[in-house]
Amino acid sequence: MSDAIVNFGVLLPTREAVMSARSDPSSLLQLGERAEDPVGEHEFEILGLDAAARIKMSEEVIQVMRRLWREDHVSHAGRFTHFDDVSIQPKPVQAGGVPIWIASNNVEPGLKRVARLGDAWINNIKSPAVFAECWQKILAYAGDLGRNPDAIRAGIYFTLAAGGEDAVAEGQAFLAKYYNRSYEAVANAMLCVTGGWDEVINWMEKYIESGARTVVLRLAANDQGRALEACAEALNRRGLLQS
Repeated sequence: MSDAIVNFGVLLPTREAVMSARSDPSSLLQLGERAEDPVGEHEFEILGLDAAARIKMSEEVIQVMRRLWREDHVSHAGRFTHFDDVSIQPKPVQAGGVPIWIASNNVEPGLKRVARLGDAWINNIKSPAVFAECWQKILAYAGDLGRNPDAIRAGIYFTLAAGGEDAVAEGQAFLAKYYNRSYEAVANAMLCVTGGWDEVINWMEKYIESGARTVVLRLAANDQGRALEACAEALNRRGLLQS
């Protein structure tokens, strides 16, 4: 058994840099493009942001947040953020600040961004083999940049509907309704795994064997509490939950 840890988590949207740095210095953040789908132009328009600049915006947010976590009396004049003499307290308990998770599927600029800026990598790549190839690229890019590749953590964003036939059908309908498109279209665009619990966990372990050390589970179910309990029981039987 590897040292992988299965966690349940939430991906945070792009937010204003100073408030993000101040809001919860103990949590994990994911900045940039969402793992399940690039942030749509409509969502950025609602927030009054330029969708075409979302990557540069995220990179500047990372720079600002890390400075605020590590320094006092910070001033910054960038393309998207401007402020003078700002300090935040309390500082994060983690040395160097909160880990930054950067999302990228099999896209070279995104993988290079993870290697350059990320503390960790999140994705929803549908093939464990492609996941492994991308992970090796990130490690190589990080080494070329003089970073310690071991300092970057690999994760996978794993959407699942598991159990009997009724649970699988419910999960597929849940995703179709959520994205307002057919389940087949959703599954074609992102990693979705359905079937019995052992079947789903076997697929999950392929990613762990390929380098994933964090598995973010998204449960496709109407009753999230019931699905969470069933998931925890199944993972515990396989030794994938820490006590």
